[in-house]
Amino acid sequence: MNPELVNKIKAIPNIDNGGCGMAALAIARYLEQRGKFYEIVYLYQHFGEYMENEQLLKDGKPLVAPYHAVVVDDDGPIRADYYLDEDWAGFLEEQHVLSIQMLKDSLGLAGTWNRSFDRKLGASLLEDVLGIHLKDDIQPSKKRSKK
Repeated sequence: MNPELVNKIKAIPNIDNGGCGMAALAIARYLEQRGKFYEIVYLYQHFGEYMENEQLLKDGKPLVAPYHAVVVDDDGPIRADYYLDEDWAGFLEEQHVLSIQMLKDSLGLAGTWNRSFDRKLGASLLEDVLGIHLKDDIQPSKKRSKK
């Protein structure tokens, strides 16, 4: 992905503090519109976080926010924030690869994502930077259902 675009995404307020999921959605849409390969990956630092989402996945429920969400393209992980380094240090080997729909469902559980990121402003800035539209992708937030 164009490094200039990545740097513009990095400049969005709190993109690395609750905005990684929305950024992943926007980047995936950008790559999809251009016919490019991508994967949406949820990364974890603690095994309990991974296992919670693993159980939700088995139960057919939306995944809760991971420690970090990232998009991988043909060139590797797109570093649209400051969490990810070359060797993915600090993250477990266990990951989840999501479809866009799974990510949208997860983003719908707004209470599980860091609230420092202003979703309305962030979505608008991501649309402007990438020349995409997220209106149809952003769902009203749902409360997380009890287990």
